[in-house]
Amino acid sequence: MSLGKLKIAHRLIIGFGIPLIAMLFLGLHSIQDINRLSGMVIDLYEHPFKVSRAIGSIQRDIIAMHRSMKDVALAQNQAEIDDLVFEVSHLEQEVYKNFKTIQKKFLGEKYDVIVAIQTFRDWKAIRDTVIRLSEQGQKAKAADITKGKGAQHVELLEAKVDIMATFAKGKAASFIDSTMKAKDDILIHIIAFLGAGLLVGIVVSVLIARSITLPLKLGTNWVQEIETGNLRKETRYRGADEISMLFTSINNLLDTLSDISLFVHKVSAGNFQAEMQPRSSNDHLRIGLSNMVRSLKKTSKLMENIADGNSDVNMEQTGTQVFFANSMVQIIETFKEINLLAEQVSMGDYSTKTVPKSEKDQLSLALQKMVANLNQVSELIKAVAEGNYNIPIEPKGRQDVLTHSLVIIVNQLKEKKEELRIQTWFQEGQYRLNREIQGVLDELTLSKKIITFLSKYIQAHNGAFYIHDAGLGELQMTASYALKGRKGLSHRTPVGVGLVGQAALEKETILVGNLPEDYTQVCSSLGEAIPKNLLLLPLVTNEKLFGVMEFSSLKEFPPETLRFLDSITENIAIAVNSSINQKRLKAVLEEKGK
Repeated sequence: MSLGKLKIAHRLIIGFGIPLIAMLFLGLHSIQDINRLSGMVIDLYEHPFKVSRAIGSIQRDIIAMHRSMKDVALAQNQAEIDDLVFEVSHLEQEVYKNFKTIQKKFLGEKYDVIVAIQTFRDWKAIRDTVIRLSEQGQKAKAADITKGKGAQHVELLEAKVDIMATFAKGKAASFIDSTMKAKDDILIHIIAFLGAGLLVGIVVSVLIARSITLPLKLGTNWVQEIETGNLRKETRYRGADEISMLFTSINNLLDTLSDISLFVHKVSAGNFQAEMQPRSSNDHLRIGLSNMVRSLKKTSKLMENIADGNSDVNMEQTGTQVFFANSMVQIIETFKEINLLAEQVSMGDYSTKTVPKSEKDQLSLALQKMVANLNQVSELIKAVAEGNYNIPIEPKGRQDVLTHSLVIIVNQLKEKKEELRIQTWFQEGQYRLNREIQGVLDELTLSKKIITFLSKYIQAHNGAFYIHDAGLGELQMTASYALKGRKGLSHRTPVGVGLVGQAALEKETILVGNLPEDYTQVCSSLGEAIPKNLLLLPLVTNEKLFGVMEFSSLKEFPPETLRFLDSITENIAIAVNSSINQKRLKAVLEEKGK
């Protein structure tokens, strides 16, 4: 069967269907290969990499546990021992969890895993002995066990874990080699199928394309001839498809263009008596040409009278043609004025004014308003450039895009200016605080410097600094600022009692407003006042409480003040911790010196 007898849609179905079927077969085969490769990748992840991560976590946790056991032997009180024992227990649970993962995924000798787990379990007895001796105060003996028997057992345990790590690393290399070989095989299959599919697609596509492009090329050459003005050439195409219908339509269009060309040629020669009869009410082209000829007749008559200098035109002869000529003259004059105004405005001269010819002169009125608005916007921009962001800006309406944009810009500049002020305030406060406490090791001096500086910097009227005594479970006030008296005032506050104790217990910031009148007083040489707002900030680092800061003020604390204090509490906690550790170290050294 000739392809010319088939519809274009049928040819395209054939042309695309054959390559699609080939691609479908290729896709199914590729999916099978990809599934096989995916299984290898899963094995690669499940064994060497997942096992290696678990082994790495075990090694890190064992080192951390051994380090914590050393700290247990050096702990100064029961609270520190309890914290370290809790940390060791947590790490022990993580190690058992990772051993469980290794038992499931490890492809080597299961005996190696069992031996490592048993070695880890045997270590617990040594740790329990060290903890018991530390709790009994026998720290030297506990330290000897940790450095001797404990360290030797840790080395043995690390050796057992290294056996599994070495196997997992070797297994990873083996899996990678298998995966790369599978990848090469899949790539060869895909290239082979793609080559075959591409070859079939090219052959089919060429045949289909030729059956479409050859007649289209013939039609294109014909249309190009028509574009050059050759309306006499006709072309015939034998076929029963859509291209044959296109050729027939072009022939009909050619006949229409020939008729219109002849009519336009007559009109262009000045023959306004020629007529074009529409073929139907939808023949808008012929109807438009007829109307155009009638308008040209009237305009021609008017131009003839004007060219003859006949200004005394009679109404019966010319109708409204004189009005048309006068309107044209006025339009030209108006456009000259508008052009001059636009040129001056484009040069930045907004002082130019236009005078409307009447109340109906909408164009001049609109230009007048436009120049006034531009002049107003110019003044606003000048004020903003000078730094005046509070100048009132009122858009003329929803469509006043320029003024709306100016409002947005001014608001953004205000926000940026405020953000810069807050950021500078943050950085200056952090810098000045660090400089204030740099090199200060004494707890009382450190507390006084911190509470005094921060109270002044955030403009708080009262301030108090508490340090947490973990052994007694209490907060001791070590410094204050402008604090005269307060209901129930005590230098020691149990954790969980009162607002200070509650902030310490929850380890969360507490902000209280509308304080009772007898809570505390703000005193100065000018008199006394009752603060209305209270802020309590716990000093916490690594989930461990070191103290609480308390501030009160006659006015509300701004949001930037709360953010600033929240950003420095951890650093203050670290400074307090360092001071406490320094104090403990000094006490230990003095005791050993005795």
